[in-house]
Amino acid sequence: MFLNKLIKIFNTFAFRLTVVFTGVFVIAFLSEILIIELHTTSGHKDMVIQEPLLEAKDFSFVILLKGVEDFNTGIIVEAEH
Repeated sequence: MFLNKLIKIFNTFAFRLTVVFTGVFVIAFLSEILIIELHTTSGHKDMVIQEPLLEAKDFSFVILLKGVEDFNTGIIVEAEH
């Protein structure tokens, strides 16, 4: 008796429409998550590449101005803070 009612529910238009909309929602949600993930990681990748380059330029500038000894002293002071 229960199985017959369950089969009748599966064959209704409302149930099939619910399944279709659920599938569309899941696909849209997963694609949106993928787009957001790709967007955020591409932005972070540029920052990760640029930051060490800027620090290297700063360090080379300090070495040219003050010399290696002052540069080493500056690194030690930064590490202590």
